[in-house]
Amino acid sequence: MPLLDKRNNRLSYLDDDGSEPTFDIDAGLIGKCARSGQSIIVNDAPSEPNFDPMIDESALSAAGSVKEMLIVPVKSMEGHTIGVLVTARGPDS
Repeated sequence: MPLLDKRNNRLSYLDDDGSEPTFDIDAGLIGKCARSGQSIIVNDAPSEPNFDPMIDESALSAAGSVKEMLIVPVKSMEGHTIGVLVTARGPDS
């Protein structure tokens, strides 16, 4: 689950190998969800203008290539976005 660092406008997540990749909040559908605080549902993610395979697929390393995505902001008790929950299905799912 990518977590938001508002001070640096970056999202980060813990990868399978223990590394912690970070990316700009302006990147990909995941970044769009974090910026807007709104859920995103897409049926054909690669055709979306904000889709960035380096961001959106890398956050889902187990899913492989992505077709459909559901991206939901995770919010604090005060209503501030603190991260995003991402789930996806591949083209053959």
